[in-house]
Amino acid sequence: MEDSPRRVGGLTEIQIERALLGELPAAQLQSALAAMDADVALGARRDALASSNRDILDRYPVGPAAEAIRRRAEAAGRIASAPSAEPRRALGWWIPALAGAAAMLVAALLVAEIGGERGNTGPEAPVEVTRDKGLEPSLRIYRKTPQGAERLEPGQPARGGDVLQIGYVAVGRGHGVILSIDGAGAVTVHAPSDARSPTRLQAGGEVQLAHAYKLDDAPGFERFFFLTSGEALDVEAIVVAAEALARDAGRAERDPIALPGSVEQSSFIIRKVGP
Repeated sequence: MEDSPRRVGGLTEIQIERALLGELPAAQLQSALAAMDADVALGARRDALASSNRDILDRYPVGPAAEAIRRRAEAAGRIASAPSAEPRRALGWWIPALAGAAAMLVAALLVAEIGGERGNTGPEAPVEVTRDKGLEPSLRIYRKTPQGAERLEPGQPARGGDVLQIGYVAVGRGHGVILSIDGAGAVTVHAPSDARSPTRLQAGGEVQLAHAYKLDDAPGFERFFFLTSGEALDVEAIVVAAEALARDAGRAERDPIALPGSVEQSSFIIRKVGP
């Protein structure tokens, strides 16, 4: 007779992990998150798993093998090549997704590094959304450091030249666009790779973009937007709307992009500091 799945309170370990990644169906996700907020043991286990996931990212920094993995994935057609637009911002630094069942994913990474293949992946701003619980689509932004990947919080300072990795959690939304506006009014599209590429998002927890982003020396801030919908999005129209907002640095720092109500918006702002 097989052992039953380990349970904490009314949830199994797998259910807790999937809830952290936003992978449960909406009704089950709401119920699981409510249970974790109400039950001390469940809440403690949720916090321990989230902490473990962060530790994994810190303990396994990206090295030369990750570049080899990226090249093999590109050759297999699994990861898009670097976009030709904005070449100064598109770098070859790639962080594999190490969330969820952390030990299993780390093992997969180590196997890939020795010859296998990996199959995948300011305070005033009113629309800032970055939630581990996964109730809404959100962005995850990491900074490359000599010690590995450091996850940033909204409003955290960064400098020109910092290399950032962008990830997202779609939470069931089928399509999305990721772009940023800086303090000089420049708009940069991070996903999709160009206006003609599909806007379909990947499901299954946190997904890392295939290429990193180097902050320039534009002053003030860099604000990242995650625009999501159940239907395909018009990238060119979104860029036009973003450029209109970017003309006013004050509004670009705090206001949403003027888009139809069917497009959900969340944003993540980084404060620029001097060199």
